Amino acid sequence: MMARPTVQQFIETWEKSDSVGQVADKTKLRKSTVQAKATQLRKLGIPLKKFKGARHRINIEEALEVLAKIRGTSVATLKKEAAHSRVTRRRRARK
Repeated sequence: MMARPTVQQFIETWEKSDSVGQVADKTKLRKSTVQAKATQLRKLGIPLKKFKGARHRINIEEALEVLAKIRGTSVATLKKEAAHSRVTRRRRARK
């Protein structure tokens, strides 16, 4: 397949593959690019299949504590910032 697949080619390759790695091999794209493209399409309403496999679980509280320490702020402030970002994204999506 070409280095820059069309949306149709990407969807077909995704649906016929068993992993992100397989899609990356077939399309000659990096795994991170393949995953980003799939996420983008899902946000646009294309229900691409989800691949089974190991998922990295993130401890949100620990991640927020690390970020708060780096920024010199509180976890509560970061949670408010995140909530505001989610609301803003939803409003933009409705337009």
